[in-house]
Amino acid sequence: MSSETAWPEVLVRMVDGPGHAISLRGTIRSRNGRHQPGNFGGWAIMGDQARPQFTGNFSRARETVHHVWRTGPKVRVEDSDGHPVLISDGNRSWSVTRGALPVEGSASAVRFEGNGTYLLDWRSATEFTNTGYRDPVGAVEHATFLGRPAWTFELAPAHLDPHTVHLVVDAETGIVLQQRYDAVDAVDEWTEFAVDEPLDNALFEWTGPVLSAEEEAARERTEQEDERARRRQWFRTHVTDQPLTTTVQVDLDVQWVHTYNDDTGAFEASLGGDHFIGGSLARRPRSSEPWNLRWGGDVHRWSTTDFDWQISLHDFTLSPDRLRQLQTRLHPGEPATHYTAG
Repeated sequence: MSSETAWPEVLVRMVDGPGHAISLRGTIRSRNGRHQPGNFGGWAIMGDQARPQFTGNFSRARETVHHVWRTGPKVRVEDSDGHPVLISDGNRSWSVTRGALPVEGSASAVRFEGNGTYLLDWRSATEFTNTGYRDPVGAVEHATFLGRPAWTFELAPAHLDPHTVHLVVDAETGIVLQQRYDAVDAVDEWTEFAVDEPLDNALFEWTGPVLSAEEEAARERTEQEDERARRRQWFRTHVTDQPLTTTVQVDLDVQWVHTYNDDTGAFEASLGGDHFIGGSLARRPRSSEPWNLRWGGDVHRWSTTDFDWQISLHDFTLSPDRLRQLQTRLHPGEPATHYTAG
């Protein structure tokens, strides 16, 4: 079968499936290597958008296994130990994290992403029609996978993807049974795949206690504030607990310590206050290596015996006297010398 004649048929089946009303049951294995997309990700919401509920738990393990059930909009995903990751009855969905109450949301918030679980869903037409995306490489061949008739073929790299991807598509359902990147030893695949089995509705129900999406958002905000406070305390313990102010009382208090290292004492932090737009402060062990943080604003660099320092302020300029005053707060008793690294 040539790719010119078979590709449209395969594409239609991958996108439309057999009406999407069939039931699916099986196991999905993901060996993510260094490349496989859909295993890691983040998200953002705007306005009144629903909080997404992901079918994968985004584990960073080299290999993961998930047990899955789906019939129409109803979905259940469990990890390899049988702990639920996501359940949906077609109207509501419950995202489950071990050791925490499930978060309840709308079924419309379900996203088939994480650890290869995108294989539970049919593909979007835009995935193959966007300019610069993949085209078949060579012939679309008949194959057998998990004892089922299938098509197998390769797709050319996308404009942002340097690697060829190999797909095996179930001929009956249009579900991708295997997607792999041989160049980086990455594969997502069904290792067990059953179609049109009767599935108990109890699989898609959660009757225990839950958190609402609003309650979960409030919990996350509390966690973020606690983490912010912990990092600020690190700064006070390892750098200085003195208020970082100049003679004009511009508040340069540390708002967030982005990175720090207990072994070297290096850190990067954001500065700010009620009447100050903001800035950045960093230090590293003294070195002759370049240290270009690409900060804008009013940037100053200097060194002490053990460290290189750098500060950047926005909409505010430090005079030499103000800079010396700040240096005295940061490292009292240690004179600042001219920064000599590249």
